[in-house]
Amino acid sequence: MRMLQLMEELKAQESVKMTNELVERCFNDCIMNFSTKSLDKKEISCLENCAEKFVKHSVRSAQKFQEASQEIQVPQAPGV
Repeated sequence: MRMLQLMEELKAQESVKMTNELVERCFNDCIMNFSTKSLDKKEISCLENCAEKFVKHSVRSAQKFQEASQEIQVPQAPGV
């Protein structure tokens, strides 16, 4: 039971870390105008594209990591 709880905590920490990375990266790349409270159309579009790319990259990286982990755990038979 303790292992399951630890895994859930690690997942939650990773989720927070990923969200923080997304916010920081997209904010730094897209927000240029601090003279108004609202975002302009260019900033909104940039943020949407940035977030979409970040999520797609994260999903693809997780898939590749999972594939690599499975290959390590299940060695292939010689000649395959």
